Amino acid sequence: MPAKPNFLLSLTTLALLSSPLSFALVDYTENEAFKPQRSGASSVANKAPASRSVTKPKRGGGGDSTPLGFNTGLSYGTQDIELEGQTGKVETMGLEAHFQTRYNIFMAVSYFQTKSSSGSLVTEQTSFQKGNPEITLGFNWLQFGKASDLATVDLYGGLSLGQANSDFATERSDQVVGVSTAKRFYNFALGLGYEYRMTGNGGANEMAIGNITKLSASLGWVVSSDIRFLIEGSTYNIAGTDDAGALLRLQEKVSFSTVTPQIQLKISPLVDLSLGAKFRTRRLKDSNLTQARLWSLDGAYGNGVFAGLNFNI
Repeated sequence: MPAKPNFLLSLTTLALLSSPLSFALVDYTENEAFKPQRSGASSVANKAPASRSVTKPKRGGGGDSTPLGFNTGLSYGTQDIELEGQTGKVETMGLEAHFQTRYNIFMAVSYFQTKSSSGSLVTEQTSFQKGNPEITLGFNWLQFGKASDLATVDLYGGLSLGQANSDFATERSDQVVGVSTAKRFYNFALGLGYEYRMTGNGGANEMAIGNITKLSASLGWVVSSDIRFLIEGSTYNIAGTDDAGALLRLQEKVSFSTVTPQIQLKISPLVDLSLGAKFRTRRLKDSNLTQARLWSLDGAYGNGVFAGLNFNI
């Protein structure tokens, strides 16, 4: 049965004409009021090809208080699936929003949809199918140093909501916790992060898997007031499971790694444009792993390119 249209599909034209959303790398100016707000605590994670930010610019007045801020964006990307015995191509669209309060607490939501015409990846539907929504609540835990060498530590937790009747969403509801840090070196910023995903029970046709860990490192460079570069490397480890009740289960741990370079262009005071690519440096190979529904993990099944438009309010 074809997927029901929803609000995300109505934004397709805008996303195609724009180009993944990605929040700001580092501050645009040398203002001493600069306060990085997060180093990657929220994410589009995977769904739409977007990346976690290294740092976030302070907007508004000075002082030590955290400013109110809202960011939202659209992204579009394509991915070439490259597994042993299975190839194909998928298209992904994503929507992400991030809300920063004045009390060192932030919240993020993200959602994606994916489609493919490859018969080995989908059953009957060739239109966009729903992915897994994700909700995150985080805390700006520590912040120290001057503007030019500021360091931050963020803690966050969230929930990925299971979805049924989709070839690209898992029925698992996963719990996510993590920590991310950022350190500014004048026009450069280094981000490090660790995330632990506690997986739930999937559908009858899904591969049962254990918990997932992610280690990431990001390096951002402010070339000028309107041009920034970011490169991010991530390693995922997916544990096996001894769930005897599962028809198909992952018995041994598997790992894969990705490198994501991108350029961010400031096209107006409130709008950023991002262009980038994802490359796998260590690959998943078994085609049965598509039944684990890992589409929410960036670059799990193949290399891809993406583009996005981000709005900073």
